[in-house]
Amino acid sequence: MRKVAQMVLDKLAEIPIIYASTRRVLNLFPDAPDLQTQSRALYTAMLTGVGHMIEYLQRKQHRKTIKAFFAQSDFESSLVEKIDDIAARRDALNHEAEMCHKEALNKLREITEANAKTSQTNADALNKEMKALQLVITASEAQREQLEELVKQTNMEIAQLRTTMEAQTAILVRFKNLLEDSRVVMALGWSDRMFSRGREPFLSLTASAS
Repeated sequence: MRKVAQMVLDKLAEIPIIYASTRRVLNLFPDAPDLQTQSRALYTAMLTGVGHMIEYLQRKQHRKTIKAFFAQSDFESSLVEKIDDIAARRDALNHEAEMCHKEALNKLREITEANAKTSQTNADALNKEMKALQLVITASEAQREQLEELVKQTNMEIAQLRTTMEAQTAILVRFKNLLEDSRVVMALGWSDRMFSRGREPFLSLTASAS
């Protein structure tokens, strides 16, 4: 009897702890139907057990006759069953909570793996885009170098053409100067011939008068 009484006191002290633990588990997995079922069964067992435990304590205080003693013994046997049922329901709830925890971990692992695959796919796509961009940049760089080379060659050709034009201009200037010098000489020669022709009649007339 003392063992049963101690069991009752221990279980009454444990009831609030079981209830608080059950609430925490339900808050963690609010969408788990099996866990909800197990929690309702545990609450029912606790209410039934607490009712029997309180009645047991009341009967213990008023036990007087042998008949009452045997009735109390039968009640204690039923009470022990109720206490054991609370423990069994608690274990069932804990087992279901553990299963929910494992399922949550599996889902988390699947989500993590899916995110990792998605991230890898995005990374691969980004690498491809970067490589394509690098090819474009490389091609652009090659085109830029070709353009620079073309501009360089064009500048060289322009410089050569400028030099040629300057040389031709110098030749033309010299030719122009030569032409001008020739005109002067020709003009002087023409003047001398005209002077000579003008003197011939004058000299003839002078000779006749004398």
